[in-house]
Amino acid sequence: MHYHLSAASKVRGVNWTELKLYQLSPTVSPAEGESGASQLNSALFQQSKPAPAPGVFTPPPKSITLPPTAPKPEEKKPTLGPLMIPKSSSNPTSRIPTPVEALARLDRVGKPTADNNISYPKYSKPVEVAHIGNKEGVSLEHEWCEYLYAAISRREDDNHPSYKHTLSRWDADRWSIARNEEMAAFKHMGTFELVDLPGGFKPLKPGWVNSIKRNADAEITRYQAHLVVKGYGQRFGVDFNEVVAHVPLANSWRILIALAAIHDWDIRRLDVISVFLNGRVEEEIYMVQIPGYEDGTNCVLCIHGSLYGLKQAPRIWMLTFVKAVKTIGFEPIASEPSCFILRTNNSNLCILAVYVDDIALFATKGYASEVKSKLMTLFEMRDMGELGHFLAGLSDANPTTLPLPAGTQLKRYTGPSIDFPYSRHIGGILYATLATQPNAAYANQHLSQFSSNPGPTHIAGLKSLFHYFKGTLDHGLTYKGLESSSQPVSYSDADWAQNILDQKSISGVVFTLAGAAICWISKKQPTVALLSMEGEYMALSLAVRHGLWIRMFFEELGFPLQLTIPIYTDDTAAIALAHNPQFHVRSKHIDMRHHFLRKHITRKTIKLSHIPGDENLADLFTKALPRPCFDHLAGKVMGRRT
Repeated sequence: MHYHLSAASKVRGVNWTELKLYQLSPTVSPAEGESGASQLNSALFQQSKPAPAPGVFTPPPKSITLPPTAPKPEEKKPTLGPLMIPKSSSNPTSRIPTPVEALARLDRVGKPTADNNISYPKYSKPVEVAHIGNKEGVSLEHEWCEYLYAAISRREDDNHPSYKHTLSRWDADRWSIARNEEMAAFKHMGTFELVDLPGGFKPLKPGWVNSIKRNADAEITRYQAHLVVKGYGQRFGVDFNEVVAHVPLANSWRILIALAAIHDWDIRRLDVISVFLNGRVEEEIYMVQIPGYEDGTNCVLCIHGSLYGLKQAPRIWMLTFVKAVKTIGFEPIASEPSCFILRTNNSNLCILAVYVDDIALFATKGYASEVKSKLMTLFEMRDMGELGHFLAGLSDANPTTLPLPAGTQLKRYTGPSIDFPYSRHIGGILYATLATQPNAAYANQHLSQFSSNPGPTHIAGLKSLFHYFKGTLDHGLTYKGLESSSQPVSYSDADWAQNILDQKSISGVVFTLAGAAICWISKKQPTVALLSMEGEYMALSLAVRHGLWIRMFFEELGFPLQLTIPIYTDDTAAIALAHNPQFHVRSKHIDMRHHFLRKHITRKTIKLSHIPGDENLADLFTKALPRPCFDHLAGKVMGRRT
């Protein structure tokens, strides 16, 4: 079985020989209730115990898809004024290789229009927005990607209207039904009750978060209205204390998917309805009456359920979930607190990965139905079937073949500030590179250094990276099935002192399993390495730290690694220094924290081996490579080549 994590441009039919998976996007499930709840009155606020309904199991189809990963936009509306991007400076030291330099010469010639269109020099047409899971993602339209977030923000304003706006819209009746359904769910869950405000308490304010859900063809599928409490009015130690709630690491998702490919597991998705309302708050918290549902008195609502917006709501939900699933045999995994495992005497296995209300269920063949039925007795859930995805078609653009041109080294910009949402774009790219696009990790790391004051060449480099994403939507991670090894392998590398800003080296580390990357790092080293050996040695230390976590995670999943984790590097001097305290004159200054890898070599938890530089996959994460080398290494990292 093959599994593929990608940012594909459209849904594809898949079979048992190649299954396509996509990164889960966290969502907050809508509260569902009685459709005829428009006659709600003060009795609505009396507590009642929830009565979860059992689910109906649907046999899994022979394909698996998850939502794709693409640069993730911020919901905050950016301010984009007219901007003329000047040509690069004539000073050779400030120039960067083409095509980035050419992109820097592009001028902004149009402004977004009021009807959600983007104006171009020769034509105008609506923005085609890519849907990522249940959130709107990024669409790139030729060179004009600087308009993108403004257009998305306006479209999101239309899809996420304010409460006041919903009262006067053409679809006001549908929003009223959505609010009534939400209020019916609160009554069903006993979330709050109407009481007099005790002395010494200040009630919090409520609000409505409204959203229109659309399918892959941008057709409206659902109106959602979430009642939230404005938690910014809470006071620490008075109405909240602990707030930390874990979500799974991206590395954990990929490891589980790779193991599912190797062991031919079923993967299903469950969606918890009114997720936060399942928990109960311990503190005494009050909220003013909800707009549109007042009873004409000065009474307030005493909150019993962990209402959306409370600072402690995610933590309460996770604690509630942990306590509940323990009753049916699940145990949390210490190395990944958001994952839970259940083993039976007949060799059945089930692993849950919980991201707020989204639950990914990994189970041995034929066991998913039984576990799902048990979970549905604990919480009201929807069975979403196999993990699916949809993605609206992206508009035509000029893709590039490299994230950054080979040898790119950008310098700091000291000119006047440019009105461009650089940091917001970088954040969206980071989402993609952390999820399914390791081939762009170095480019993202390099461009991120200039977020404080980006200049024209940095903006041009960002455009080049966007164009690369446009041309590589199908270049996801492919995990191969039973024929592949279940032993993770690591590669380590460092680009010594090539950073012209501060001479610090870049560490590159990648772990592969089932034929593709499960963990990768492209990171600037904290100190300047005086020798290339020192830079490679620090990169090895970073690889060992991540390798130890992977070993612990495997052991808790019930798949202890029988062999030492091999770590490949192309520097023989670093290998020699790791095995023996030699080169004392040249290495005595190296921080003691990096020498801990010697202990693990002695314990045989890791094994260092040499590999030729042109076969070291970690080289992809240390520098901007020429295309032949980039294509070769990226193909192996992504699972397209062996």
